[in-house]
Amino acid sequence: MLPPAGVGALRVLVGGLALALVAAPGLRAAWPTLRAARGPLLAAVLATAAYQPAFFTGVREAGVAVGTIVTVGAAPFLAGLIGLVLGDHRPSRRWLLTASVAATGLVLLVAPGGRGPAPSTTGVVSALGAALAFATYTVAAKRLLVRGVPRLAAVAVTFLGAGLLLVPVLAAALRAAAAPDVLVTPRGIAVVGWLGLGATAAAYLLFTAGLRTVPAVTGATMALAEPLTATALGVLLLGERLPAAGVAGAALVAGALVAAARRPERDRAPVPGGIDGAVGGSARR
Repeated sequence: MLPPAGVGALRVLVGGLALALVAAPGLRAAWPTLRAARGPLLAAVLATAAYQPAFFTGVREAGVAVGTIVTVGAAPFLAGLIGLVLGDHRPSRRWLLTASVAATGLVLLVAPGGRGPAPSTTGVVSALGAALAFATYTVAAKRLLVRGVPRLAAVAVTFLGAGLLLVPVLAAALRAAAAPDVLVTPRGIAVVGWLGLGATAAAYLLFTAGLRTVPAVTGATMALAEPLTATALGVLLLGERLPAAGVAGAALVAGALVAAARRPERDRAPVPGGIDGAVGGSARR
């Protein structure tokens, strides 16, 4: 069985190769804009590569629930902070309230099962590192789009570059795997195909498409749908029971997502000359 870090590296590499094949016809035309946006592109590649080991270390050391909650819950705040520092976007008071409500809901979602030992410091720090990586990717991807890089080219080059950086991680995981040949079985190929093509390539293409019309902080906030969806699937498909606190937490997260999706234009508080202004101008043109 392949260790979790190896799974993360493999999904990024497979997704990156698939995206590169699809984007290949247009990469030559996109190359000038890619070169002009070297800074955001490098940040996106490094953030994507760093996210995998940080996230899997976080869930291994702190537990799946806590590791996921810390990662996904902290990402919107970190994206807002990065955007504020870079002058791309000034988070509004309404967004801060929305993100805070969502974070409270996420805590309630995992609190009912939190009767074990306290999560390790290493796990929490790693999960925070994964949150920072995801927030960095979100802001960098937004900047690539604003600078005119085609969406498919941006995602393809980002994930192919990150996948190549993670080849040593994959190689180490394969050496440590008890039965690496499981990857060449029909079931193994199907799992790898879904993780690389569906859960990575298609998912991030859709996420980046959303970033074309919303601020980076809103995109990171909408990613909070991930733990909410996982909870719903656990209840509906796996027969898991959700205590009252968990139901309240799910309701808070759902309400925050609706509020983030329907946020009025006047609450976006664009910074003159920043990302939001550029996007708005390009959209009007």
